Amino acid sequence: MDRDAFLKLFQPVDQFLSSRGIDVDCRSGELLSDRKLTRAAKKLGFDLHPTVRWFYQTIGNGFLYSWESESHGYRSLFIPSLKDLIKDKRRIERVAHHWLNSPKEANLDPEIRSQFEKALHWAPLTDEGDGDSICWDLATGEIVYDDHDFFDTRDRPLINGRVAGETLIAFIIHWSRFCFSKPKDYWWGALVDHAETDLCWDPKYFHEDLVIS
Repeated sequence: MDRDAFLKLFQPVDQFLSSRGIDVDCRSGELLSDRKLTRAAKKLGFDLHPTVRWFYQTIGNGFLYSWESESHGYRSLFIPSLKDLIKDKRRIERVAHHWLNSPKEANLDPEIRSQFEKALHWAPLTDEGDGDSICWDLATGEIVYDDHDFFDTRDRPLINGRVAGETLIAFIIHWSRFCFSKPKDYWWGALVDHAETDLCWDPKYFHEDLVIS
């Protein structure tokens, strides 16, 4: 997918918001070279997924799509610069390393250990007031749900890491149906359907007047 095709993903949102008199701000940073991405991967200690490299080489070093209204406030899709993404990733990485390397956790449940090992590759794209976030798995390219309760208490391992989008593009397509608004109760965990393995993108979790049919 080239940059023009990527920006077309936002056209339904553009048209929906424009019909309601709402202006949109869309901007991106400069493109990154393959050399800089390779250097970042070396610093991280693992290969960046091809879709991560594609984004920073084709779309830009950071991306913002935002809008604001009196009734819903400020809403946005924000993808940080690679430098900031890695910086934010370190926060999750430190917590995961704590649980994986603590002598007190030598007998950590294999399922829980696996979750923490996966989280070593996560970088937050959103950061909610309750501590939960939507993360980009820089190794697999998936967008996943990070339940902060799991990191604090190791509770609900089957909820943490639920897939919000198999790729960044899939995630954007899902979330764009709701104009990149937060769930009605501001909690991404509300989208967890215990019968599914992914987040449940059901309109009932979002404000009705922001659902694009």
